[in-house]
This record gives sequence, C-alpha cells and structure tokens, in this order.
Amino acid sequence: MKLVWILCLFALTVPLQAQGPAAEWRTLETPSFRIHYPKASEAWALHLADRLEALHERVAREVGFDRPEVVDVLVLDPVARPNGSAWPVLGRPRMLLYSSPPESDSILGNFRNWGELVAVHEEVHLAHLLRPSRNPFRRVIESLIPIGPIAQRSPRWVIEGYATYLEGELTGRGRPFSHLRATILRRWAQQGEIPGYYQLSANDRDWLGMSMAYLVGSAYLQWLVDSFGEESLRDLWQRLSAVRNRSFSEAFSGVFGDSPEKLYNRFRAELTYEAIRLELEDPKTSSEGELWQDLRWTSGQPAVSPDGELLALVLRSRKDPQRLVVWETGDDGAARERRKADIEALLAADPLDVPATDSASRPLPRQSVHELKARLGAGFSSPRFLPDGHSLLHVRFEPDGEGFLHPDLFVWSFETGAVERLTRGADVRDVDPAPSGEWAVAVRNRHGASQLVTIDLTTSRVEPLTEPSIHTVFDQPRISPDGRRLVCVRHSEGRWHLVLWNLEGRRLRRSEPESLPLAPGSTITHPSWSPDGTEIYASIGEKGNLHLVAFGLASGTSRILSRGQNGQLAPEPTPDGKRLFFLSLDSEGLDLRTLDLHRQDLPEQDFETPKGPSIASLRSMLEPVAPENPPLGDPETRTPDPGERAHPRSYGIGRLEVFPLLSGSWSPSRRAAEAGIRLGDVLGRTEILALGVDGATETGGAARMTWRGWPWAVSGHLFRAKERPSRQSRIVPGLGESLDLESSGVELTISRSFLARGYRIGLVGGGSLGTIETAGSNPQRFDRSFLFVRPSLVLRQQLGPSWTLSEEAHLALASGRTEEDSWNRWLATVRVSTRAPSGTLQLAWIRGESKSAEFLFDRFLVGGLSGSILPRSVVGNRIEVPALPVATRIGDEYEGQSLSLWPKRLPVRLFLERHRIPGEASGRQWLALRGAELRLAGRARPLLRLPAYELRLGAAEILDEPFAGEINWWIGLSFRPRDR
Repeated sequence: MKLVWILCLFALTVPLQAQGPAAEWRTLETPSFRIHYPKASEAWALHLADRLEALHERVAREVGFDRPEVVDVLVLDPVARPNGSAWPVLGRPRMLLYSSPPESDSILGNFRNWGELVAVHEEVHLAHLLRPSRNPFRRVIESLIPIGPIAQRSPRWVIEGYATYLEGELTGRGRPFSHLRATILRRWAQQGEIPGYYQLSANDRDWLGMSMAYLVGSAYLQWLVDSFGEESLRDLWQRLSAVRNRSFSEAFSGVFGDSPEKLYNRFRAELTYEAIRLELEDPKTSSEGELWQDLRWTSGQPAVSPDGELLALVLRSRKDPQRLVVWETGDDGAARERRKADIEALLAADPLDVPATDSASRPLPRQSVHELKARLGAGFSSPRFLPDGHSLLHVRFEPDGEGFLHPDLFVWSFETGAVERLTRGADVRDVDPAPSGEWAVAVRNRHGASQLVTIDLTTSRVEPLTEPSIHTVFDQPRISPDGRRLVCVRHSEGRWHLVLWNLEGRRLRRSEPESLPLAPGSTITHPSWSPDGTEIYASIGEKGNLHLVAFGLASGTSRILSRGQNGQLAPEPTPDGKRLFFLSLDSEGLDLRTLDLHRQDLPEQDFETPKGPSIASLRSMLEPVAPENPPLGDPETRTPDPGERAHPRSYGIGRLEVFPLLSGSWSPSRRAAEAGIRLGDVLGRTEILALGVDGATETGGAARMTWRGWPWAVSGHLFRAKERPSRQSRIVPGLGESLDLESSGVELTISRSFLARGYRIGLVGGGSLGTIETAGSNPQRFDRSFLFVRPSLVLRQQLGPSWTLSEEAHLALASGRTEEDSWNRWLATVRVSTRAPSGTLQLAWIRGESKSAEFLFDRFLVGGLSGSILPRSVVGNRIEVPALPVATRIGDEYEGQSLSLWPKRLPVRLFLERHRIPGEASGRQWLALRGAELRLAGRARPLLRLPAYELRLGAAEILDEPFAGEINWWIGLSFRPRDR
C-alpha cells in the first residue's frame, strides 16, 4: 500500500487546468445567449459573442422558428480538436463549442471564421429541434420528457444533414461548399458506394460511414430544395410538429409526394449519373498516379527518410489501434516471393484452382521494417524523419490531470524501439524538423488562438515564432532543405493562403510573409518542398477537385503535377526528386500512390489561374462555388459598438437550475421510493440535492451540497434515516430488530483525482459526526464519529491489438468512536480485467477487517442494496449484495471473490461470486451466488441537470444456506456521488 500513498500524495501537486469547473470561468450574457468560458479563452469568446445575435436572427428566419429559450453556451477545448454539439432540451437548451480551429485538410476546413461556422451549425440544430408540438397531449408529454417532436421522429441524416445544409447556405462556406465533400460524393458515386437510405443515418462499418449523414444528407436536402422549392423543408417541419401526429415518413410524403426512401434512390441515381459523366469527360491528360499501397481506412501524411530508402506513415483501422509503420521504398522482392509461394501451395493442393487475379494486379501488401503501436487509444500524427534517418518525430494527444487532451511532441528511435517524450502540455502539432536536426517548427493552437513556434529538440524549450491570434490559423509549416525559408498554410481574411517567410536562424526575417496568389474560390493544403528548394508542392482544391500542383518560386508559374477523379492529397517527394508519394481518396479509405515527377505532358500556368477539369453540367454539389455575398455577410464587419457589448463577469456559483428527481429500489432488503430536487449550474461547479425516502424498510431524508470550484471538490451531507431490516421481504434467521436503526448526522468530504494515459489516481477523505438510535423494547442512543480516507489506483495496459488489461486497487480506511469504544476498519478491493473483442472478463478479490467494534452496526454486514440517503462512509462496513437481505452474514472480518463476464454486445454482467465471514461455523463460511445484472453508473451530467447515479437491475440464484435455491431479483436507482 505504500505505493498507493505515494501516488496519492503526488495527486496533491497536480496543477490546476484551464477547463474544469475549478478554473477561472467567466460569463457573458446577450439577449439570446449566456456564454460561459475559461478566462484564457476570453478573446475567442468575445469575438464570437459579437456575432451570435445576428447569427441567431438569421437562423431563425431561415428555419422558420424563433426559439424562445436563452441558450447556455459553453466554450471549451477538451480534445484539442474542432467540434461542437447542441442539446435541444426544451426549456433548457445547451450548446458546446470547441475553440480549436480545423486544419486545412479537414472536412471542416472550409470556413470564414471557425467560431461562426460551428455556432451556425449548432444554432440550426436548436432552432430546428426546439420547435414544440402543437398537439395538446404531446405538450403534456414534453413537459415530462422535454424533447420536441422533430428530434423524436427525424432520422439522424435529417438532423445532421439539415444543419450542414444551412451552415453552407448562411456562411457561404462549410461542408456544402467544400471541394473535399464534392470529391467524396463524386468518388463514392463513381464507385457505386453512395450509401443506401438505411445506411445513411448510421454505418460504423464503412470508412466515413458515420459522416455520410452530414455529407450525403446535406446533399440530398439540397437536391430536395432545388426540386421542390425553398419552402418545402419548412413545410416538413410544420407537418412534423402539427396537431395531428405523423411519422417522419408520413410528414415527408405529404410535402414531397413520395417516401423519403424512393426520392433518395432517385437522388442517388442522378448523383451517380453526373459523377460517371464527369469521369467519362475527364481530359485524357489527367493522371491519378500509380497505386503503391492499397491502405484501406484512414492514413496520415507520408514522410520519406533523408536517404529516400524508408517511408513512414500512420495507419488507422476500424477496430485495431493505430500503428506508426516504417516501410522500405525499394522493390519489395520479399512480397513477390511470398505471393509466388502462396500460388505454388494453392496449385499443389488443387492443380485446377485459379489464383486470384486481384492480388496479382494490385500492389502486394508490404511488411513494415519497424512498427510502433498505439497504446490505450493514443493516436499518432505528423511523423517526420530527423536528419539522422533513424528517428521519427511525431505528435500524440495526451491527457492532462483532468483528462483534457493536449498534443505533445515525441521522438521514436525505431532501431532501438525507444520513445521519448519531448514536451508536456505544449499543445504543439504539425511538427517539421530543421535540416540541422537541432530544432523544429510547429503549430500551437491554444484557447482558440493559433501561432507558429519553435522547439529546441535538445532542451524541449518552446519559443514563439509568431504572436498568437484568434483571427489567423496556421497549418502544416515546412522548412526548406537549406533551412533558410519557411512555407506554411495560413487562414486569414476568410480563406487559406500559401505563405512564405525567409528565416534568420530560428527567427523570421520579417513579421509579414509573402503570400503566393491563388485563384478565387480555391483552397490549398499540404505544402512540401522540392529537394532542391526551387518549388513548393501542394494539394489544390477547386471546382470540386483536389489535385497536385508545383509552384516555381523563381519563374512565378505553376505546374499541374497530377489531377483526376481520385482526390489527391499530402504530396511528399523523394530526396532524388524523381517521384512523389501522395494519398488519394477511395471509398474504402486512403490509398498511397506515387507519381513520376519527370512527366512533361501537363502545361505550366500562372499562379493566379490554376485550372482543373470543368464540366458545365455538373450539379453544384459536385462543383461547389461559394457565393460572393453570403447571408451572414463579412464576419469581420459586424462588431457592435463597444458601448453596446455586454461586460463579462465572474461565473461564481453559476446560475442554479431546479430539476426533479425520482429514484428508489425494490429488492429482498429494501422497498422504498425516493423523491427530491437537484439545484445545480450548467458547469457543475455547484450542486445541491435534497431527497426524501419512504417505504417499508426505510424512511428519512438528506441534503447534500458539493462545491467543485476549487481543485479539491468539497461536499457536505446532512442525513436522517430510519432503517428497518426486520421488515425485509427475506428474514435473516435470528436477526430480529437488532439492526433496526435511526441514523442522523453530517458527513464532510474532500476529493480529487489525477488522470494520465494508462492510469488514474483518486483520493477521497473526510469525516462524519452523528448519532445512532436502536429500536425495540430497549432503545438506546449512541454518539458516533469517525475519519476516513479512500485512495484508489487504476492501471491499464495494452496487451495486443484488441486486448487490454486493467488492474484496480481500492482501499477504504476508517477510524472512529462509538460512545466510548474506539474502532478501526479497513477494506481492500483488487480487480483484474481483460478486455477482448469477444467481451470482458473480470476477477475481483475483497478483504477487510474491523477491529474493536463492540456493536453490530459497526461490524461487516453482508447483503443489501443501499439508497441515496445515507452517505457512502456511513455504510462503508456494508458489503452490497442486492440478492441477499441485509446482515445475511455479520462479523469482524470479511472476504469476497467474484468472476464476472460482459459478453460482446450484451449490456449485462454474468457473475459468479461468493462471500464469507472467517470464523463462522465450518460449512457456512462461503455463501455463493450466480446471476446476471445490468449495472449503469455515471458521473454527474450538469448539462442535463443530472447528479451522479447508479442503476442496478438483476437476478441471482443463491447457492448456499440460509437461502439456498432461492432466485431473487432487484431493481434500484440511487443518486450517490462516485469517488472523484
């Protein structure tokens, strides 16, 4: 246990992070929004707040409904990636906006202002889904279950597709005007892979399957509007919320004249026709490169070693952990020999068999010469070779002490296998080393602001190269081969630019770079240098195409390197300048291709006018052209007068909201119903619970307040409860009224946890002061006080591609006094779990001892199911076994063992467990049970106004006396705080 205490003491020194409820939060109110944000994100939040009211008004006009509720908006950045979510709860809508901006190659990368784009999408969700029903009976139901009719009846593709469709219509950017979306639609259609109607909403088996609700769903809605008029969608929402109850299909057919499935099939046919026609009319000069590896699923940008003999790539799959692989770039003779041996074995077994032609015509799978597997979900990105050719810089997203992710820099010496972490909490990504190998340049996105930084690879010191800005986003910096210039993609003035600086050592020669001109409406991503530093290769997006272009720095002209239907990204040249590796889109994933750089059949052209194939008959979804004057206007010109802007204030305890609570349980030990209220704020900083219980076995009440505004959460719990085990539905022989008690008192606790990749440390401590009164013919009253501490340690290890091992150690220590008698108690729990594709198997062992306990209620009591009223510390001597009555076993020592199995796709635990009180008569020591239980436990969800909860539903057969052969069942819902 010494290790546990050392780790718990370490948790005391964890620095305060910027996003948890204990951070310095502020609030800004506008007529339609309450915006809550960490002070570090104030610049981003204020910039957003200036635009939210105009955005809200425009969305309301477009959707045809103006929500009456004020929306609580939380600005945060938990995973260091762009995202957002809307919670359309009637009466209490929420919006979460993640401040990290998208990268230039992201499907979200087509934006004028990131805050505006994500807010428009989520505000559309709220305006769309908060429309109440006009049916009086449904309005009563909505007062109990606050979800509107459109949210209840619409498939996912409608909900996400509509928000995506309007994000384009209102901003003139977003996914509908993205060249990447157009390329995906075209490529999938050409390959016959546009999902069927029933795959559109949910398909986690295919690559990008879950994204199709956004990408194809928005295109389908756009097609419906083009075919039936702008009012058709608003008519659909009106029919869905009408007095007459209608299913989505009925409401849809009434507007569009046919079912959503049939019209979708027509849309899919037209889209496929247009895509095939574009493929047939594509110029003969187009080139899609030579397929080098069929990768499937998602891959990262390739990196070639300085000698050109190795290539590094991040491989991702649907099921297995990510891998950072290193391949040889030369001819793969070993793969051919393996293929030849397989064919010989095939024909030897059956001379009439025919070898697969597909394997012969496609590149043979390469075997990596070095491989680094992700551990416990830690993904890789930005692999770059160091000049020595034996090490790879890469970025991993690692959690801080509160579980929020930050990208940090690592170096992998792949010949020795050593991995060294260079930075901690630096928020650096898109790293590129200088030719000397002494330092690297990277992007830092933090609190909504972006900047370029340098990293000393010896000392790990991070220095700013540019000032952080919420108006400018940097992406993919690359240092020239001679170390004198720096190119990167920069987002400013509503679009991405290719910019070039001159370097003086590790500093920029001037603050403002040279911007290479691009055609209007085009996008750019993935710049890389030619080996001689005279050209910059990049992926250009225009007219729904993504192709590769080389910019000649001396000539001022550009060369089209490759273009075609397959969407070309991430060019990476070999050091000899002879060929180019790049990624291309396929419906099964990204492929790795190569291109001969000595081709001369494609013409040069000016920087200003790079052209791709243009087919006039393409629909706008395959050849998007952003409107010059989008409805929301220029995001930089709508700043209100400073005198009109609301002033931020400290968040304080937050705005407390009331939520009713109902819980209770029915089991052999407990028959009671609970009711009460929760008061809490949207951030979860303040929470107050008031609960009462009434039933055959328990009556009473409790009030609990928790404050999370400090690094240590502080909680106070007042309670009073009468328990009557003598009224249990299963009577324990000889128990009588000896444990019929009335307990009252107060508990104070403090708690904190520290999270990191692979482990979690928790510490809860506190004390309780109260009284216990016994029932019966000779009632007695006892004063009881005690102190307690509960440290815990959870470790996780990766055993294989789909196997993990978890070890948990929990210790509960208590020392107290009942009247004049002092007592001490400890209870230790150890669990070992292995998780595999077929399910999870867990072994658990519990051991405890109570010393000098003179009263029955201070000893270990086996059996029962606890409710919400009594604090966890007060019932810390009770071993919960819901199938057994309270006090089926009583003693000063306890031992328990269990074997549990969670089968794949089943939400229940199958268990076999046994319990004993050492020292009982021989033959009665072990009491075994077998059964099944659904057990759901969750932390507080302040966005939904829910406290921490535990739901248990199960049944078990008792195998030993005194209830051998009985099958008991139980159900229970309680609101008890979990250890932090």
